[in-house]
Amino acid sequence: MSGQRQRPTRKSIKFSAKLAWKNVAAQLLLAQLFVAVTALIVNVFAARALGPAARGELALFMQIAYVANTLCLLGRYRAYLRFRTVPSHTLYRAQRELDSLSILPMLLAVGVSAIVGVIAADSFSAGFAFSVTIFVLILSGVQQKMHRTAAIVAGTAHAYLLATILGQLALLAAATSLAYKGVDLVTAWLAAYGLAVLLPYAAVSAWAARTFARTGEVSRELGPVSTLGYKLTLTGVGEIIGSRADRFLIPIFSSYAQLGVYTVVVTMTELVTWPIKNYADARVPIWTKALSRKRFALRVELIRALGLIVICATPLGFGLWMILVPLFGSEYSAGLALVLPLTLAAAFNGFSYFGMNLSIAAGFSRTANLIPISAMVTAIAGHIFFIPTHGAQGAAWSMVAGYSVAGFVTILTVLRVAIRLRKV
Repeated sequence: MSGQRQRPTRKSIKFSAKLAWKNVAAQLLLAQLFVAVTALIVNVFAARALGPAARGELALFMQIAYVANTLCLLGRYRAYLRFRTVPSHTLYRAQRELDSLSILPMLLAVGVSAIVGVIAADSFSAGFAFSVTIFVLILSGVQQKMHRTAAIVAGTAHAYLLATILGQLALLAAATSLAYKGVDLVTAWLAAYGLAVLLPYAAVSAWAARTFARTGEVSRELGPVSTLGYKLTLTGVGEIIGSRADRFLIPIFSSYAQLGVYTVVVTMTELVTWPIKNYADARVPIWTKALSRKRFALRVELIRALGLIVICATPLGFGLWMILVPLFGSEYSAGLALVLPLTLAAAFNGFSYFGMNLSIAAGFSRTANLIPISAMVTAIAGHIFFIPTHGAQGAAWSMVAGYSVAGFVTILTVLRVAIRLRKV
């Protein structure tokens, strides 16, 4: 009858699910673009207010917090994507499950923060204050990754996008205030970064709990997620240490000034990887399902990945080379020599990230670990050999070498998936 509402067909449900995943990828990319614009502006403010040496110190502690939050997560956010191949019933359900998975990471974050505070400060009061600042930074990173994962699994990233925009506006306001007042205290800048990210996500969590708490949904078994997370911990270790070791080793083998110049350039070139990372993360659940049914469009996904990388890398590399000195000042002119290698490294990094997520979706956990570990080992070996003699340029070309090796492993992974798909 015309007055009766038609039940959705299996085909329409499948189409709606695919549309949801595409919308999520677009929303994640939009959030990342907003972060990129804010990062550029805040980077300029921090570089001019602190100078190369203090900017290098800020970069060092930011990297410590970034590495710590990735290690503390124990691979759980990636494992959750692998096991949740359909959108969750509600955002609250996904967030509640991920909050449960976050308990151990937060306990680990407390320990790491205490250790960093004791080592970095010369008094108990200063150490306690610094520990709190580092904990806020680590926790903000944990919450960001967990909320992003919840958005992917729930099939809606509206709340995540809103929290990201609010956080970046808060960071921009804080950075503007610090730069205007000429604040050169590194701890103040660290606190601004951490609180600006943490508070909006906490607000979104409270909103989700208030909105969906009465749904009566029961969390599913999370044991397999934790188990796979432990297996994928090496993936996080390799990825984060491989991409951040340069910023730890440059001040050891060279100087903080070199690190300050290097950080300004690498922060911009890393933007090349963001679109492909967002796309690959958003596609893991649907890749997992398609691979299990032997209906995975490998050639299409590969072309999309390579296209995203080329489209992003080419204009960003040329653009950064043109605006670096006018935007950051003559103190950063040495960074011009870093633009080409760091752009190439970012492009290879994006391709290897595609391979890592493809490995996770295909169930190749060892290969998923091998891709970032191979990049890490190669890059660190290059850093130790070249930074003492070539400074930041040695670090940049070592990154190219590391991610080239990871790119080769990714090619082997693509071939392995292609062989599996032919064995129908």
